[in-house]
Amino acid sequence: MDNYLEIAGTCVGLIYFWLEYKASIYLWIVGIVMPAIYIFVYYEAGLYADFAINIYYLLAAAYGWLSWKYGRGGKEDAASALSITHTPP
Repeated sequence: MDNYLEIAGTCVGLIYFWLEYKASIYLWIVGIVMPAIYIFVYYEAGLYADFAINIYYLLAAAYGWLSWKYGRGGKEDAASALSITHTPP
């Protein structure tokens, strides 16, 4: 079963990269699912430091999703939406 979870985690990670390229809000949801999968994989393998860092990644993804969705104002509207900007060369 661990092999299937590792393969699923890898596939979800590839979807994460694609959504990151597209700057989609759904990347945060995938960013919650991916560490949730790896939490089980690393715990079963006895890799407790990796298990713990994935708990942090899961919490950081949840915070990122809420920050992107609701912005600083705490409500979902166009005025509080954070725009995507690029750093000049």
